[in-house]
Amino acid sequence: MDLKASIHPFEMAPLNTTMKTVVVEDSKFAIKELARPVATENTIVIKNHYSAINYADSFELKKPTTDTIGFESVGEVIEVGQGVTYYKIGDRIYQAEGKSHAEYCVLDASSASVVKIPDDVSYEDVIKFGIAHVTALALTEQSYHIKKGDYVFVTAAAGGVGSLLIQMINQNGGIAIGSVSTPEKAEYIKALGAKHVIQYKDEDILERIMEITQGRGVDAFYDSVGGSTFETGLKATRPLGHLIAFGMADTLPKPVSFHDLFARSLRLHTDSLWNYFDDKELTKALIKRLLETVHKYEMSIYKTYSLEEAPQALYDILSGKTTGRLLIKM
Repeated sequence: MDLKASIHPFEMAPLNTTMKTVVVEDSKFAIKELARPVATENTIVIKNHYSAINYADSFELKKPTTDTIGFESVGEVIEVGQGVTYYKIGDRIYQAEGKSHAEYCVLDASSASVVKIPDDVSYEDVIKFGIAHVTALALTEQSYHIKKGDYVFVTAAAGGVGSLLIQMINQNGGIAIGSVSTPEKAEYIKALGAKHVIQYKDEDILERIMEITQGRGVDAFYDSVGGSTFETGLKATRPLGHLIAFGMADTLPKPVSFHDLFARSLRLHTDSLWNYFDDKELTKALIKRLLETVHKYEMSIYKTYSLEEAPQALYDILSGKTTGRLLIKM
C-alpha cells in the first residue's frame, strides 16, 4: 500500500508558519506578513481562495493601525481544532466572520456565519454575491416587502447591493428607479432591469422622482449614502411610504425630527447587517437563501485582484468608479 497516497494532500507538506494579510498602517492600506493562525478548541483554519472587497472595509481607514481587515472569504479547511465534529479537512467554506483579506483565517466552528458551500456552487459564485446578496435579501425580505406596482428608489444602484436590489425589485413586480454617477453605469443597471435611471451629477434626484411618480413620491427609498441623500429621501418618499437607511458612504445624516416623520406618516427603517448577524437563526436563514439563489441573479465582477493588489482594490472602491463586485484571489 502506498502510504503517501492515503494521506490527505494538506498533510503531506508542512503548513506555512506566516501569511500575507491586508492591514491599516499609518492610516493607509498595506500588505503585512503575520503569523499564520492555528486551530484551537472549537475552531477551524481555512486557506482562503477568494475574499471580497466591501465599501465598509474603507471605514478601517479611520483607525491609524489595524489587524487583518475584510469581512468575507471562501476557502478550504486545512486544520480542525479539538471538539470540532461538523467540519473536516478539505471542506469548502464561506465565512462572514471577518479578517478575510489574508491567505488564512481562523474561524469559530459554531458561528452561524461560517457555512459549507454546496458541491454545485463554485467559490467564485459564492464570493461575488456574498454579503452584498445577504444584505439585499435582508432589505427586501425583512425591512420592506416590495409589492407589484411599487415605485422603489435605490441609491448607488450599480454597486453590489444596489444592482441586486434592482433585480429583486423587478422580480417582485416593482418599478425600479436607480441613481448612478455615469452613463456607463446607467446602461449597466438598465440591462439589469431598472425602469428609470437618474444620473445624479446631472439631474436632481428629488425632481426626477416626482416627475417619474407624477408628484406622488416613491413607496420605498433605499439609501446607502446618507448625508444629503437621506434628506432627499425624506421628501421623495410618499406619505405612508418607507425610507430604508442601510449605509452612510457619504456622511451621517442630520438628526431627523419627529415632526418630519409624523407629518407624512413615514416609516423609517435603519438597517445594519451586523445586527442581523447577532441573530444566529436569522443569519443561518439568510446565508442559506444566499447559497440557494446565487444562480437566480446576475452580478458583474469589476476586477479580480491579487492579494498584493488589495490596497489598490480598496482605493478603487472608494473612487466611486466601480460597478458590481471587486474580488481578491489568493
